[in-house]
Amino acid sequence: NNPKQKIPKVVTIIVFDISGSMQGVKDQVRNALIAAYLDKTQIDTITGRADHVYYFIPFDTTPRAAERVGDFAQAREYFNRFRSYPPSGVGG
Repeated sequence: NNPKQKIPKVVTIIVFDISGSMQGVKDQVRNALIAAYLDKTQIDTITGRADHVYYFIPFDTTPRAAERVGDFAQAREYFNRFRSYPPSGVGG
């Protein structure tokens, strides 16, 4: 890596459904897709190809604020909390 080369700054906004309709396989697929994306982009960060910041916006029947995640430790903490949220049970 060239220390004089600028590292691209990347902002990703991830909007995802946490409503009751996502229970079961759907929430597992959603979580796996988000985790795979984070894994790939963190490799870019570690290797110096990009600097990533994420904004997670879960939605169900209640509006929710975006939460900023700027590094791997914050992402891990966010998903540990996210997995502990009970499903809304409201549906679609």
